[in-house]
Amino acid sequence: CGVAILAQAIFSSRRVLGFRRAPCTALPMLRRLAAFSASGVSGPGCRLVRGGASGSRRRHVAGMAWRARGPCEPRGSAWDSSARSAACATAGCVSAPVLGLFLVGHQCVPNTSCEVAGASGSEATRFRLVATDLDGTLLNGESRVSASNLEALRTVIGPVCPLVLVTARGVMEGIPFEDLPGPLYILASGGAHGLERRPGGKPGGWELHELFLSRLPETQARSAVAAADAEGATVWLCQAEMVFVKQGRLGTSESAEQIAKFVPEPSYVRHVPDLEAALAADRTLEVVAVLPGADEAVPRLERALAAAGASRGVDLLSFAPEPIVTMKAAGVNKASALQRLCERLGVDSGGVVAFGDGGNDAPMLRFAGWGVAVANAGRSARAAADVVSAWSNAEDAVGRELLRFRAEGRI
Repeated sequence: CGVAILAQAIFSSRRVLGFRRAPCTALPMLRRLAAFSASGVSGPGCRLVRGGASGSRRRHVAGMAWRARGPCEPRGSAWDSSARSAACATAGCVSAPVLGLFLVGHQCVPNTSCEVAGASGSEATRFRLVATDLDGTLLNGESRVSASNLEALRTVIGPVCPLVLVTARGVMEGIPFEDLPGPLYILASGGAHGLERRPGGKPGGWELHELFLSRLPETQARSAVAAADAEGATVWLCQAEMVFVKQGRLGTSESAEQIAKFVPEPSYVRHVPDLEAALAADRTLEVVAVLPGADEAVPRLERALAAAGASRGVDLLSFAPEPIVTMKAAGVNKASALQRLCERLGVDSGGVVAFGDGGNDAPMLRFAGWGVAVANAGRSARAAADVVSAWSNAEDAVGRELLRFRAEGRI
């Protein structure tokens, strides 16, 4: 008890005096003994998080040990002494012992010092905004928000912590926003379309107010359509209020399957013999090539865009194994849209916790102060995240992690 009181006194005086730096090897031990809850410790090449947290890869008794995350941790390998030492050396860190209340463990720390992440003065950064992908993340296998996730969101979301749905779905593609708590924002079409949910329409109903629309300029859209046509792909030209579909040699059945899955209202889809009128309207958010072998098609599409002089203005993204390649205006993605919204709301990126599972979520997970990849996430999302949850979307990962953060005082 005396040691704990002394440790708490050291931390208190350190915060009162405004000091932000302490030796890495001492900081985790003092933090644990003082029961000081913070968002983590970071520095050149290391980030420390609670080892016993439910979303962590290493578990200790009651979460009392701390362990390294990020470049210092050898991902996908056993956490043995040789792997730890090699990974630490590669990251410019050292392996140091850390004392928990019931055991001694090891962690990677920089050779210099660490800094309390987000701490400025008396407390560490608390999450001020929750951003989550939909398909494969918040939604379960039936493309619904489970009762458990909904209950957790209602517990956490409120005026000081809004919810942001960040999705590849267009606004007409059945985004389930009506029953979710708010304030609520939607970044649709992979970040090209920003909206705010507001009361409106019939009593007790909602309407979506447009905040921004990042169009693919007509010249680039025409080049993207031409590149997809050259591949024989079925082409979608997506506007905010409509999807125009031009059938090709490839992807016809896959296109019908995807539309049936994601667009509940058939009136939002218009099959056309050509896309000239839709292109001339100059309201294109993205051009989608639907064809088998999406990954293999990307280099060919890139070459076609380069030949047309449009490669610098268009970003391509494969959704493989889904038969989809999207082409949007350069720089338009989930991270840029989330940054744009955060600036509007006055929220720093360090106050954002984000959840995702796919390659298109990776930039958002890197942007957020704390990125969480669900257990079913792909390789790129896992690599971009600060932590991989122990739970999948089918196991209500988002809700469980949010409740854990709330119990830890981080939200």
